[in-house]
Amino acid sequence: SEGLHLCGEFFDFGGKDAVIIIAGRTESLLYGYYFAEAYRKSGLNVLVIDNRSHGNSDGRVNSLGQKEYKDILAWGKMLHEELGMRKVVLHGICIGSATALFALTDAQAPDYMVGMVAEGMYTTFHDTFVNHMLVDHHPTFPFVMLVMMYIRLVSGVDVVKDGPIYRIDKLERPILFLHSKEDVFSLPNKAEELYNKCRAPKKIEWFEHGAHSRIRPNNMERYDGCLEAFCEENKLGKYS
Repeated sequence: SEGLHLCGEFFDFGGKDAVIIIAGRTESLLYGYYFAEAYRKSGLNVLVIDNRSHGNSDGRVNSLGQKEYKDILAWGKMLHEELGMRKVVLHGICIGSATALFALTDAQAPDYMVGMVAEGMYTTFHDTFVNHMLVDHHPTFPFVMLVMMYIRLVSGVDVVKDGPIYRIDKLERPILFLHSKEDVFSLPNKAEELYNKCRAPKKIEWFEHGAHSRIRPNNMERYDGCLEAFCEENKLGKYS
């Protein structure tokens, strides 16, 4: 993808559809294992990936999904054209959910990429970074401004004026929002803002407990049930 060699692991459970699990920043494909079981039960095959500049994949710079989404389109093409998957769904965690959204709202997104699940999606990386600083009791000025400037200089993307809140209204494919009421980085009121702006077929599931990107450990049965229901509603895997 764009001259980079990317690494992933594909688990063939005998299904005809597949999910790509997209981890957040600093996580390798191993992180994706934890979210795979509900999809396996639903009859989907599973692809977990090392995002560019992570794990064994090429790349030196992380652009917080704004360039990595092209890799997701390339992975989807491989699943469809080389491995024969009829439909591909995306499951993103934190920045992974932003990456999935960027992929599905791109003009080149193919029809076989049919929807997404978003855990802990934020409005912009700027907003969630500010919350990180506040939770860790660090001053926001001038450091947030300097970090945002550094990200723009190094990665070539603007994470202040671009992000999920600027693209969510362009999504046309089904989306399931998973969000914890205890998330202090991607705040619940911001999740509501994203949900309200979204025009696609949508559903939001609120969980009482769970830190950011840590919902499933607190209620595994309900979390997996939400994923299985999403697969059934969208005729994926054994529900097709």
